[in-house]
Amino acid sequence: MNDVVSEVVARYPEPIPTPAVMPARSDDRSSVFSECTAFLAAAPGFFSSTMGRTSLAALAAFIDDECDGTITGLHFLDDTSGSVTGFRHAAPETGSDLLFMYDVPTDELARTVHERVASSVEYVVELARLGVHAVRFPVNRLNRDDNGSRDERKDHLPIFVEILDTIAPWLSIVIDAEPHSQKPTDSRDHSADHDTLESCFADGYRTEDAQDFSRWAVAETGQQTDAVRYNVLSEAVGSLGGSALIDAVLPSAQRARTLLSAYTVLMALPGVPGFRLDAFISDGVAAEAAGSVSFDRFVDSLHDSETVAGAVFVGITERLRVRSREAAFAPRSRSRVLCDASGVISIVRGAADGPDACTPVLCLHNISHEPSDPTFTPEELSVDDSSLFRDIISGDVVYPYRTTDGRFAFGLEPYESMWLKAFAP
Repeated sequence: MNDVVSEVVARYPEPIPTPAVMPARSDDRSSVFSECTAFLAAAPGFFSSTMGRTSLAALAAFIDDECDGTITGLHFLDDTSGSVTGFRHAAPETGSDLLFMYDVPTDELARTVHERVASSVEYVVELARLGVHAVRFPVNRLNRDDNGSRDERKDHLPIFVEILDTIAPWLSIVIDAEPHSQKPTDSRDHSADHDTLESCFADGYRTEDAQDFSRWAVAETGQQTDAVRYNVLSEAVGSLGGSALIDAVLPSAQRARTLLSAYTVLMALPGVPGFRLDAFISDGVAAEAAGSVSFDRFVDSLHDSETVAGAVFVGITERLRVRSREAAFAPRSRSRVLCDASGVISIVRGAADGPDACTPVLCLHNISHEPSDPTFTPEELSVDDSSLFRDIISGDVVYPYRTTDGRFAFGLEPYESMWLKAFAP
């Protein structure tokens, strides 16, 4: 141990107990995450206080009442307004069934290395004592010198990891990676490379060409590690009113179809999906004091299936429900990217052999405004020549036609997604 690690660890002679909601496990920190895991990401003060409830209690109530069991965790976004204190008071109201993940706030990292480590660890330990299950560290803010300037040669992450592995060994540490930064170790859970992920989404949907996205996905899925990826689109990319994916002047139905397509791709990627609540603020839900929104107005906007917010939210919950029933969507299940039609993202999740054998799911996503007919060989899909397929999103049986060279061809409407499981006729 270096001096900083020894000094901080000495303050905590006993490890922090594991939260009651955590599943029993041995040394597998990632077992807390499964195909059933999905996070709702929001600032702790997203909702204005209403009917005597704190914003945190309102967030928990929103998950209980509106998400129909499809959201299992709350990810509290970077917040510098004393959120530990707020969480301490609100934790009893949020119930014990949710997983909690907290961003380590920016101001907790804007100190000298020694002060930064000691202060941030104290912050995280306080959260851990209150029942938080995971924390997310932004690597780009960790790797700075004592003046706050970026220094690629520095990597303070191992210091945090060593300390937290000693005093809270059950805590999942999610690393918010970025391009060209020092990559986290294979044993760490980490966010997807957000800048690259979002540029792939934005460029793919804008140009209606999935090739760059597929190349990125091939590189990501080719990294066989024990880490669990956390995938979440920023409000700038995934928002309802208009984003890097779509133009706000498009008709509501087209915006909803395009955005739901993007979120469906996100849910098909290896790892755990997260959904930013601020992306679902529609035009009729104005921010109130301190940037928070009315709980009742926000919920009412999601109940209207004719709006973009309502259509996308319902579609996400339906897909999460389907996803939670398939072992192929376990965070670390095997994944293959198939490249065929330029406007289609094709991902095979799961494998029929190996230690985590399950029925694979072929995830097809047309990201263009034109119909598409991607084709694959039976060998690519690991199926028999006579196989039929069921779309687990719609429940429909899909009868692919066969090309002259024996390939399976699937017809996709504009921005349509299919998650297909093969079965014998």
